[in-house]
Amino acid sequence: MNDSNNSKIDLNRSELKELINIPGVGNALAERIIEGRPYASAEDLSGVRGIGPAFYERIRPFITVQNNQESTPDDSSNRADADQQHPSAGIESSDVSSTIQSPEGVTRGEALWLAGGSALISIVITLVLTLGVLGVINGGLRFTRLGEFAELNRQADTLASDLAFMEGEVSDLRTRLDTLETLSGRMTAIENDLETIESASTAAIEQVAEMEAEFATLSTDLEEIQAEISVFQNFLDGLRTLLMQNPASGGIPNDN
Repeated sequence: MNDSNNSKIDLNRSELKELINIPGVGNALAERIIEGRPYASAEDLSGVRGIGPAFYERIRPFITVQNNQESTPDDSSNRADADQQHPSAGIESSDVSSTIQSPEGVTRGEALWLAGGSALISIVITLVLTLGVLGVINGGLRFTRLGEFAELNRQADTLASDLAFMEGEVSDLRTRLDTLETLSGRMTAIENDLETIESASTAAIEQVAEMEAEFATLSTDLEEIQAEISVFQNFLDGLRTLLMQNPASGGIPNDN
């Protein structure tokens, strides 16, 4: 017996506390391994519930079976001692281990059948729920009769005619809208022309106002000139009067 076999756990002779050192093996699975003794080879461990092919491949490097040794009589006593040491952990680990390891034994065909059955059940449930919802909405499920189908066709034709009429109305409205847009463009051009005319009128009014101001200035100047002429005329009249009063001085002779 070499060192490699000595480091492995013997399935026929190891106690429960040694079996639970195998990675992934709990108390419950270790008890089932003990119950399955004796083992002729390590491959016999695949027959233990909860150990599938994949799990066996993972723990195979850690286990061995010594063919020249029989199961010891104290295996049952070891199992009893283990039960006394772990009274409740075995039950809990059994459920967990069986839950974790049992899927390893499911074949591909069984998985396909399971998936197909689940899909079929989902379709049936969906159909039933859909019919139920329709029944609630419509107040009950009923099949359309031939007369009702003809009435529906007639209503569909009427709706199609109404739709065609509405399409014509929409087309007419669109034409009118285009005409209004054209008129709106013309109105915009006219408004622009009016603004130009108003601007020109404003400029003309401003020019007239300037001319009126200049005319007022000229009128004022003319009045001033007339006033100066009137003053000069009065001066001449006074001078003439003086000359007429003194004819000897060689003044201007009187017409009389």
